Amino acid sequence: MTRSPFSLLISVAIFVSAVATAPAAEPPTGSDSRPNPDRQEEFSPGIEDVWETRRNAIRHEIAESEDHRWAGEYHRGNVIAVNARLTLAPKSGFTYVWFGHRDVYRDCGRVITEQGHLKLLCEFATMRQDGGSVAKEWIPVRWGERRYLVPVDDVLAFCNAVNEGSEPRERAEWGRFFLGKDDHEVKVTGLPEVPEKYRANLLQEPIHATIIAVHPEEVTYHNGFGFHRIPLTLDVGSQDRVRVGMTFHRYERVPGGLLFTARVKSVDAHTCEALTSARVPGVSEIEDTQPPPSPGWKLWTRGRSAECDQRD
Repeated sequence: MTRSPFSLLISVAIFVSAVATAPAAEPPTGSDSRPNPDRQEEFSPGIEDVWETRRNAIRHEIAESEDHRWAGEYHRGNVIAVNARLTLAPKSGFTYVWFGHRDVYRDCGRVITEQGHLKLLCEFATMRQDGGSVAKEWIPVRWGERRYLVPVDDVLAFCNAVNEGSEPRERAEWGRFFLGKDDHEVKVTGLPEVPEKYRANLLQEPIHATIIAVHPEEVTYHNGFGFHRIPLTLDVGSQDRVRVGMTFHRYERVPGGLLFTARVKSVDAHTCEALTSARVPGVSEIEDTQPPPSPGWKLWTRGRSAECDQRD
């Protein structure tokens, strides 16, 4: 059976949804809980002892400090596929551990502060193609009593997560962004304290939009995968608080609970151009139950399925 590009997007979406809603699990770290023997440790010889010594020093410094702005232990992940932990303090530096499907990657080093940013100077840096490497520059973000660490290149994505409703996360400590240990239990109000140039990307209320045009599909290929990109025109623009990089979602859920998503690429006063895309692996077992986007579809900047149900 021939599958449409959009049905293949649903195939990927359903798998991600299953991962995101799975129960939280603590990834193994430290000498008291060794990694899965099927996993392959990927670091330079001698790093494990250095890593453990530094982590102990960091934890001691954290225990001795009183409510430091960013020192602490931070977690992110999606439980089944990828999890990571970043522990850091001003004097003792940082340790980082990343758990993939069958790999474990560790690094550690010093932390320096520069204009409110944290720069990590890795001692055993190993670049990975799967995203396991630790980002080199971070921004501490406070949201009430919650503490996040966000890579400088991901602040816009963090704003979208807030607009969509995936942050502040409440049901588990695992998510895309590094959150202080146990901070998922902390209730917040208002908006997080992001750098000034990103504040216009945070919304107090969702923006509602309608697709008014669907343009010819573009297809590109990278690393053996086809990427189907569908340009759209929406009936909202800068006068409606739309900014480049914002994401819009369809009200209705697609199979598996995921939402159609389009990212804004350019903005005029009353309209904007957005793009939705699907990575096509070439094989799909999902029936073609979701049509491609069409004029008249109703979108908004929220993303939680429950809220979409309430909206309808």
